Amino acid sequence: HFLKSLGMDVSFYIPDRTEEGYGISETAVMFLLENPYDLMITVDCGISAKERLDQLQTGLIDQGRKMDVIITDHHQPNPDSIPNALAVVNPHVSGSNYPFQRLCGAGIAFKLVQALCNRLNLADRYLDYVDLAALGTVADIVDLSGENRVIVWAGLKKMQRRPNMGIQALLKVSEGTGREIDTWLLGYILAPRINAAGRMGDASRGVYLFTAADPVQAEDLARQMQQDNTLRQKTQEEIFQKSIEAIETDPSCKDGQVIIVCGEGWHHGVIGIVASLLTERYFKPCFVLSVQGDTATGSARSVNGFNIFSAMDYCK
Repeated sequence: HFLKSLGMDVSFYIPDRTEEGYGISETAVMFLLENPYDLMITVDCGISAKERLDQLQTGLIDQGRKMDVIITDHHQPNPDSIPNALAVVNPHVSGSNYPFQRLCGAGIAFKLVQALCNRLNLADRYLDYVDLAALGTVADIVDLSGENRVIVWAGLKKMQRRPNMGIQALLKVSEGTGREIDTWLLGYILAPRINAAGRMGDASRGVYLFTAADPVQAEDLARQMQQDNTLRQKTQEEIFQKSIEAIETDPSCKDGQVIIVCGEGWHHGVIGIVASLLTERYFKPCFVLSVQGDTATGSARSVNGFNIFSAMDYCK
């Protein structure tokens, strides 16, 4: 939205979570090689994509092309495999002296916009986007202290005065208009509807919603996301109940130190939520797997004090 306001020709690419997973996929690399972009800015991903970005650069060299890459990400990097890029914007990289490390992906994208405003003498125009940064910060469930708290405070103020048109449309269709706009409303009413677009269908609708210039189009997109969320709730509840039934009827599963439950064709978009609900119910690390033929795709959640990634790495 900000780059377009500067007159730049900008498009976006969001991986299909079912087909491609998260981050820079092989499909995304092929898309970039087939289109004449000269700059890619990643948001909330890319810090662990060295292999994919090397593949991209090799393909560009073969075509006699050059593309700059700017990575903005808040995930922990592996110091031995930082991708080659024009810039890596991540407070966790070695040598970073940025004073606050707990920004979410949307927060770091917001800081990039702020830095560009400083460089281009655009004063505080970056504050036009602070409501989006606040919504992303609450939705990503990061610690609301330090700079995150400031972003959310400023974003809530903007939503009350002059909200982004997409946020306004979401408030309207979710009957949030007229209610106090606070972190509860963002986290429990707006965020699930935004997430549902990617979980149940096409995540790009979120981008179109928050960059809409026409209130009718924005409201139509918000209603679609409202419907997606209703379907997400129904699908999630069905899989959750099937999971409980499977666990309760299998003592070896229920009494184990780790719970693993699976089902044929369970929807990939909700198994992570179901894993969270099961972890809350049984207070054990939980894996929920969706089986398709001879392949199982899973999501895992853990409890405080047990690093599930390290456990999986140990068992690899």
